[in-house]
Amino acid sequence: MRAHPILAALARAALVGAALASGIRAQVLPFRRYDVEEGLANSRVNSVFQDSRGYLWFATWEGLSRFDGAEFRNYGTREGLPTFLVNSVAEDPKGRIWVATQGGGVARLLDPAERPRDSKGSMFEAHRVGPEREANIVLGILFDASGNLWCGCESGIYRSSIQPSGDPSAGPSGSLSFEKIHETAAVDSKQFGCVDERGRVWLSTKGGIVEFEGPKVVARHAPPAADETPPLALLRTPRGGILALYTKEVFELERADGDGSGSV
Repeated sequence: MRAHPILAALARAALVGAALASGIRAQVLPFRRYDVEEGLANSRVNSVFQDSRGYLWFATWEGLSRFDGAEFRNYGTREGLPTFLVNSVAEDPKGRIWVATQGGGVARLLDPAERPRDSKGSMFEAHRVGPEREANIVLGILFDASGNLWCGCESGIYRSSIQPSGDPSAGPSGSLSFEKIHETAAVDSKQFGCVDERGRVWLSTKGGIVEFEGPKVVARHAPPAADETPPLALLRTPRGGILALYTKEVFELERADGDGSGSV
């Protein structure tokens, strides 16, 4: 790994801004606060996600909120969420919204055409990740290039492929079963992973950064220091690189060879 130049650039920009502040009148940007009074489900927001249609989704301590720029639409246990505490939100390749919950596994928001006509019917299709409680404490979720769902849980990393099914009891998403592919728990971050340009999945676990090709581990990337905690987030850059955001520094993972499985 190497320290990313973005930090140095930001530091220089801050110094320049401070030097010019005395001669330039500061522009006050308008801010508007959104809270429970404005319709948000809860003041404590775990993560924010913008979908392909432009809606903002807020994972809160009391359900899921969708914001369309004018008003909020809230979803809680009354609407079918398996638990009230939502950790993160993701969108699958079909444009459907999925949520990671604290103890209830994952759930998909049903499209209007899939929902029961009875107004009391559930608006979500819930799926448990595993039989034990820790497997259903899902800290983060993402979809890879093939549409597979990855779950970072307290008990490890799980991967599932979403297969169509002719069995009506399987639900609109078809048959959904999870395979545990890594024993180490994911970090408690909503940006715990990303997908690179080759389709490989990079995840931040409590044991470090792990790189997957399909369900197979192809590389483990050591932290920049022996006592360094795992990165808080992994992000893909416009050039196709991977940024690891640590508590005090940002590092870019460098490939030592052509397949990306070398040291960092």
